[in-house]
Amino acid sequence: MQIVGTNHGGYANQRNISDLPLDGFGVVRARNLMRIPNFLYFKATGNMHRYWGNLHLDAGFSNCDLLHFFNGISLGRKPWISTFETFLPRWVAYGGKYKEWGLKQLAKPQCKQLIALSECSKAIQLSFMEEFPQLKAEIMPKVSVIQPSQAVQVDNLDQKPPVSEGIKLVLVGADFFRKGGLETLRAVTHLLEQGENLYLEIVSSLQTGDYASHAGESEKQEAIQLINRFPEHIRWHKQLPNSEVLALFKAAHIGLLPTWADTYGYAALEAMATGCPVISTNVRALPEINDNERGWLIEVDKDDWGNAKLDTEALRNQFSQNLTASLINILSSITEQPEAIEQKSALALAHIKKNHAPDLAAKRTMEIYQEALKN
Repeated sequence: MQIVGTNHGGYANQRNISDLPLDGFGVVRARNLMRIPNFLYFKATGNMHRYWGNLHLDAGFSNCDLLHFFNGISLGRKPWISTFETFLPRWVAYGGKYKEWGLKQLAKPQCKQLIALSECSKAIQLSFMEEFPQLKAEIMPKVSVIQPSQAVQVDNLDQKPPVSEGIKLVLVGADFFRKGGLETLRAVTHLLEQGENLYLEIVSSLQTGDYASHAGESEKQEAIQLINRFPEHIRWHKQLPNSEVLALFKAAHIGLLPTWADTYGYAALEAMATGCPVISTNVRALPEINDNERGWLIEVDKDDWGNAKLDTEALRNQFSQNLTASLINILSSITEQPEAIEQKSALALAHIKKNHAPDLAAKRTMEIYQEALKN
């Protein structure tokens, strides 16, 4: 068995590297000498260093045959690969010379492959490199796309509850306000006031202060008040293990990700894998996951990188109002024609089986590993 070293054990790393069914490869946490300056910087400032935090230095003392990072860059001599969600290198606040230095690390022969999570991420990487055409010519041939894997969670759609009992919705995400949670509550409570039979499950710590919505304490208090208005129809779970989140999706009809900002959208994959079509915005990679055939896609005003335009308070307020209105319209159409759920459910599940099968992602990853180890 050949050993692949990785840089951390976080959720994205698990989804895209360590949890893949890799035959003949074992994934371990690789030692990293850059942890020393990172630790000292954190002790001194209370923050992680945005520049050093994505660097890895093996220094030759590990037994790894190959390194595979998530959003990381190696400074060592071992062959390495990095999966990324937006672009590499991750730092932009340190000026052009740091950006160029980081790109030069990607151009080195030790860097064997760069795996984008989506076609959107690949396009962003290309755009990011436009000011360095020589490096672009060396780096972009290394870039491929492997979408995150997702195991199917239901055998068939007969396991779903009948919609005659009420349409059941699930929204998951610690960053509740960035995920469109407040707009979801406004839309659902509006429809409940109109007598619609909807049920909403929320799994979130209701964190505030995210980079997209800028929601604060007043928004949190509004959310709690809306939740408490309809206790028989809206249930709030501060935290649940993933197995229980999947159980909620299995017992529901529709997943919700009307997000302000997401680099990918793992919750959409989990919902679709249980036969729940998803209501989402069209930011970043979400149009690659969702569409109006297998779900409902809310069009928002975006920049060239696929991010919603949220730079000013006026733009954020407009985004929120439009999102609430879109959710009301979509949910109203679903209550009027609930038979659409079954058709979209089947298409959502088929999309996961075809495009996100763990065996498929593992096969493509192992091919990259084998090629990297030839040289």
